[in-house]
Amino acid sequence: MVKLLTTARDSDSEPERLAAYARARTELDRLDRAGVVHLPRAARAELDARARGELPGT
Repeated sequence: MVKLLTTARDSDSEPERLAAYARARTELDRLDRAGVVHLPRAARAELDARARGELPGT
């Protein structure tokens, strides 16, 4: 999970960054459903926006 989020944050390749955000979001959803973690709405919204390629704060 940490590697995906680090790649998503640091990659110079937009396709790689978007794919990493999408994979991280999928994994976090799985963990949330299993009751392992709780992803707050604000964090979920931020990951969704970044997975769509939006700039922060838009």
